[in-house]
Amino acid sequence: MIDPITGLTVIAGLGNLFGGAAASRKMNKINKQIAERTQREAARASVQMLTGLSIRQRQGDTAAGQKQAALARQARTATAEQVAGAAAAGVEGRSVSAVAQDYMRQENLRAAVIGKEREYELLQLQEQREGIVAQAQSRINQAQPQVTPEPNILGGLLQVGAQGLASYAAGFQAVEGGGFRNIYSGKGSTSIF
Repeated sequence: MIDPITGLTVIAGLGNLFGGAAASRKMNKINKQIAERTQREAARASVQMLTGLSIRQRQGDTAAGQKQAALARQARTATAEQVAGAAAAGVEGRSVSAVAQDYMRQENLRAAVIGKEREYELLQLQEQREGIVAQAQSRINQAQPQVTPEPNILGGLLQVGAQGLASYAAGFQAVEGGGFRNIYSGKGSTSIF
């Protein structure tokens, strides 16, 4: 028959073993939920930032188009004024067409500058997009759930058995007189030395 202390030791050990396994499963479930929520938030935040960049790109495209239209309007107006002024003064020939060509050349040069500036802006927006995607991917990777290892049932059962056996042996020795028996000489003692 097993003494009550040994029985309590075994029951407590089994409770710790199976309670630890249940707690580990529960923690893993909670960690998984936290990781999924963090991943969703990272994806949502990156979508918002990418949407903001798309809006900025459309606004930039509109502004660049308006600049080029205004530039073309100015060049046509200046050319028309020059031609009308020359016609009113009775001047004709190469000088009038040279001035008109000069206005067209200036318009083309300014349009090329606007186009190059827009190209740089688009490259910058693309780099920002890549940075946002990399940041979101990093946050998603960092949010992988941390798995709490579950206790090994066989190892736990062996440990509980060893604790029960040790408790039984200690109880048996206590009943036998409370001392320790030297396994080599067979003599009893109350000291471990």
